[in-house]
Amino acid sequence: MTGAINGRLASRFTVIKLLSSTTWMVRDSQSASASEYVVLKRAEPIAIERELLCLTDCHSYYIRPVREYLKAENLLLMPFIEGESLLSFTVHQTSEFLPLVPQIVRAIMAMHAQGWVHGDIKPSNVIYNVDKGEISLIDCGSALPSGTALSNLSSWQVTPGFCSADRYEQSHIVLPQDDWYAFYQWLLQLYNSDLTLPEQQLLTRWLNWLTKMKDKPDDLSLYDKTELSAN
Repeated sequence: MTGAINGRLASRFTVIKLLSSTTWMVRDSQSASASEYVVLKRAEPIAIERELLCLTDCHSYYIRPVREYLKAENLLLMPFIEGESLLSFTVHQTSEFLPLVPQIVRAIMAMHAQGWVHGDIKPSNVIYNVDKGEISLIDCGSALPSGTALSNLSSWQVTPGFCSADRYEQSHIVLPQDDWYAFYQWLLQLYNSDLTLPEQQLLTRWLNWLTKMKDKPDDLSLYDKTELSAN
């Protein structure tokens, strides 16, 4: 049993495997199905509460809601999502990946429409269920409300290669463009000599669209949570 899952939790949860240094696949004795896998995620109190708020706000087919907040232990209990992260895709699987791009775009847009920026769009944070042909967006630990000034935070997360240079600066204001920049960088990595002409053309169209999205003028009113909730 891990250090984070002890005491009263040790009698409730059975650890199946470690998914990351702060995330575990477990079985929950209180679940309706004894064989069901669920996920426990641990983080610092401020980060876990922010992720909880994000997942509570963001109602989307592509984002799984939190099942329970174990406040005393700084743990979130969440559904286990069947599938593989898109990190497992190679550059030679572009033909399989490109049909998934519209789903990823819709998942990102759903977060933006509800006032949040994911903040860490990258292959490892998208799970693909090949049997269902569906994606899920995971790990909202870097998510922040649109319009957040990084100067108001003591720390924030970035993934080199997927964020712009000013995302490292305290003067940066979190905007939806951050996610589109990250997705643009992701797709840019897919260009290779093995692409067919139709694949090159489709990838180019998506990159052109993402260029417009990531370079849009700042317009916080489009993502104002108060305005959205009033309509």
